[in-house]
Amino acid sequence: MSTVETQEISREELAAGKLRTGEMDGKRFAEFIDVAYGTVKRWLHEGMPATRRCKKVWIDPTAAKAWIDNRFAGKKTIAFDRTGYVYFAKSESGLIKIGWGSDIMRRVQELRKARREAVHLVACFPGEKPDELRLHEQFASLRTDGEWFQDDGSIEAFIGSILSRAA
Repeated sequence: MSTVETQEISREELAAGKLRTGEMDGKRFAEFIDVAYGTVKRWLHEGMPATRRCKKVWIDPTAAKAWIDNRFAGKKTIAFDRTGYVYFAKSESGLIKIGWGSDIMRRVQELRKARREAVHLVACFPGEKPDELRLHEQFASLRTDGEWFQDDGSIEAFIGSILSRAA
């Protein structure tokens, strides 16, 4: 049985920022902790605390982390320390994903399944979540969907500069 509580708030209130500080929807929370969205949905059905507003579920990361820590008591499942790698993965259709995670090869496998096309790792470097978000801002004009970007050559040039510095 889920512990999702219902609290009706109008769309105007949502637009005016009536959400508690730090709350995020399920997809954003999944990205934040670097797990598949389906995992977050399963956890919600298993009782992870959340609030339902205007037909949308909002998750408080602090409360959710406490629930996950309790649920998996001592098992290492998620790197909440926010250390990991910023990575670039390229799809068969030419789109480039700029992402962050601690287990990059697992993440590339998940991307292949989600996109139903070949996806391969182009480059990665040690970094934190804010490094990934800065790259999203830098290449915002090339964004097509979520964290996927249509490269005009500038992303490949950036990757080339990273690889040349590493050599």
